[in-house]
Amino acid sequence: MVIDQFIFTQKKGCFQISSDMDIFINETIVKWQSKLKLNFCIHWTSNFEFYNGIAKKILGETEDRERVAACLSGINLVYLDTASHQFSFAELEKSIVHELLHLKYPDESESWIIKKTNGVLK
Repeated sequence: MVIDQFIFTQKKGCFQISSDMDIFINETIVKWQSKLKLNFCIHWTSNFEFYNGIAKKILGETEDRERVAACLSGINLVYLDTASHQFSFAELEKSIVHELLHLKYPDESESWIIKKTNGVLK
């Protein structure tokens, strides 16, 4: 699967352009949103500057940190570093599940979320 190749689809007069990775992310979020019974809208971005800007507006001044994934539960926004995951859709799916679990269980610790992620993906 070539990541930078585009797929063109025609649907009811609407022309859409999406990358394979964007399609995978959208489908994976929908799949796990259903499995984890998350009954709210989930937004995602691969633009770290955008994510960081939103985080600063919601949380106040925060330290910019390099991440491969993160989430803001107040607005259900997930950040996914697609460049870090470009060679493994399995790892990307694991990151998505991990961040969705943060949205579902916002008060749980990082170590608890890691264990839960591994348990859910077995």
